[in-house]
Amino acid sequence: MNVALDKLAKRRGVPLPGSSTFVVDDYHAPNQPMLEEMTGAALNVLKRYRRGFILMVEGAHIDKQSHAMDADRAIDDTIEFDNSVALAQRFAQDDGETLVLVLADHECSGFSIIGGLTGGVSALRALPSDTGTLDPATQPARQKVVGTYDAASFPRYNILPDGYPETLDIDGKLLVGFGASGDRFETWLQKPTTIIDSLLSSEIKTELGGKGYGAQPADRNEDKTVGEFLRGQAVGHDQAVHTAADIPVSAFAVSRRPGRGFP
Repeated sequence: MNVALDKLAKRRGVPLPGSSTFVVDDYHAPNQPMLEEMTGAALNVLKRYRRGFILMVEGAHIDKQSHAMDADRAIDDTIEFDNSVALAQRFAQDDGETLVLVLADHECSGFSIIGGLTGGVSALRALPSDTGTLDPATQPARQKVVGTYDAASFPRYNILPDGYPETLDIDGKLLVGFGASGDRFETWLQKPTTIIDSLLSSEIKTELGGKGYGAQPADRNEDKTVGEFLRGQAVGHDQAVHTAADIPVSAFAVSRRPGRGFP
């Protein structure tokens, strides 16, 4: 399945900047549910079984898009996952006998907010390619737009009725770096296409390749002429890797039975 960013673009009927088509159409799956919709459907079935149930809900693309060093897609999928957690929490609140656990299996890519965009999106789009800037004494133009410390302001994303930002490309947008990265071209802008998913059929992979989709993050066609090429620290060049960073574990439950409350 595709990510929230691409599913939302189709639902809104507005292609992502730099694209005239929809990723979900290119994947031959134009009508895909959101994770919270699938969570709600599962709970509506499982709640009939009063002896109890276990439901696992996974926001798998948070990991996949971190591997691809696609911060905007990872962020929207985190919102999608958070919406699913909220739905499960409301179910537990009403049910009184349900425990909700939220955790990850690992951290991926050393995903870190490093600053905010300065100078505005329009100026960023107009920057020439930094791929030829190899002299350490010359600062690439895209490095100059990363505002840190007091130069980073609080971004104000326009949230639409569907609960997601209208766009992640705003003046002052959050900029993300990756501590365990692979090779990539960085533009600091939303990427019009995702990389080709490894689980697709060979036929669709070939078709997507013909439409300009890249097999690896460094192969994104839309980035090769405009980005800043960053050499990754990870072994191999094709993707970011898992790290040993700790993950949080959260739990939620309520009980209306005497003696069965939770602190």
